[in-house]
Amino acid sequence: QSVNVTAGFTKIGGNMDVNEIIHKTTLSTEEMVFVVEQCVKEKKDRVVDINLLKGLNSQDPFFQMRYQNQLMLLDQAYNKSCEYFFEKLRDDEKETEKAGN
Repeated sequence: QSVNVTAGFTKIGGNMDVNEIIHKTTLSTEEMVFVVEQCVKEKKDRVVDINLLKGLNSQDPFFQMRYQNQLMLLDQAYNKSCEYFFEKLRDDEKETEKAGN
């Protein structure tokens, strides 16, 4: 099974590739969300729609703090998702080496 997961991401109107994103050093929030959503889809066979603003009220005096907390949770989930995809990539490379020998 290939690590290259390409899917349409209508929120920004283009296609994203997990393998491409996880190798980048600068990411958008949308790219991080996409990687996490794809990881959940692959590991749990569930489609999720991550909405960082859900339940937040921009009029709330603590809005910025709560949004920053959402970003921190996204960062943690993104890092775990990257671990999964990098491990999968290593496994794919090992399988390719075995097939070549």
